[in-house]
Amino acid sequence: MRMIDNASPVKPQRVAIFIDVANAEDVDFRSLLTRAAELGRLEEVRAYGDFRQRHLDPIAIELYVLGVEMIHCPSWISGAGKDNGAGRRKRTDDCLLAKGVRDLLYRRPGVFTYLLVTSDADIIPTCHAIRERGHDVVLMCPDMERTLGHVLRQCGFQMEPAPMLPEPRNVAFSAPDSASLSFSEAPEVGVTCQG
Repeated sequence: MRMIDNASPVKPQRVAIFIDVANAEDVDFRSLLTRAAELGRLEEVRAYGDFRQRHLDPIAIELYVLGVEMIHCPSWISGAGKDNGAGRRKRTDDCLLAKGVRDLLYRRPGVFTYLLVTSDADIIPTCHAIRERGHDVVLMCPDMERTLGHVLRQCGFQMEPAPMLPEPRNVAFSAPDSASLSFSEAPEVGVTCQG
């Protein structure tokens, strides 16, 4: 523990981690938590994603075992593909993650360092909000060389590559069947999802 002028020991920094699961499917979450613990004491660790999607089951189990709070972020088919089940999904994870960060900024001002695990440029306004409150922000970017957009590269915030698994997880994407899903469904691992 560091000492300053033989005074009382310096308290470790308080750290929060926010994970955008859609951008972090091949992140080594154990190594991520170890890296975060090097920066200080972990106060909050949250993962945001649409946990109704069955391809996220192995990730949900791993996050549950590691004690990560999972926030369910619903998604749905949007646009012209609605009738035939094709098309892009409207996701809510980015805006709910940003809301979670801003809520924590006001609710727990003692959390000084925010690790945001994402490769999405939508996080930039949230990073500015963190910095405006006098806190540190570190972007932990999965697969930094391939996926990091040019806008995020120019933002000027501290960036580190997120620790990645040696090989991608063996999960195949299967979009949820929107006709058979209900909001009462929860992952089968006993995880309490909030949303």
